[in-house]
Amino acid sequence: LGVALDPLKNRYSTTKMLSALGGLSLLVGGTVRQYVDCLEESRDLSTASDRSDVENFLLTVDRLVDHGRQAHAAKRALTEKLLRGSGDFHQLYVVASLAHEFERAATALSRCGPIVRDYVLRTRLSR
Repeated sequence: LGVALDPLKNRYSTTKMLSALGGLSLLVGGTVRQYVDCLEESRDLSTASDRSDVENFLLTVDRLVDHGRQAHAAKRALTEKLLRGSGDFHQLYVVASLAHEFERAATALSRCGPIVRDYVLRTRLSR
């Protein structure tokens, strides 16, 4: 019976892995949206800007940085699941590689948030 259920177990674990990978890709998409929001909000800031506009911009930068942390945590959790699972090596390698690249993309964008923030504070908001 265990041998007969093995393909079902493998299909279930593949579905779970793909679901986790899909969640990570959605997180990267959210990171891209936060980065675009960061750029759009920074575009109109100046010393004459309302305090609430500046605070919204800074909160967007914080959310962007947090997306990078979430991507790292999601990749780590997926990697742990992969190592505990019983998938074949090829599947493990492909999914781990995709997860790594998704995390790299989110991390790169999340690191841009503080760079944009520092630039805006130095050039547009300093008196």
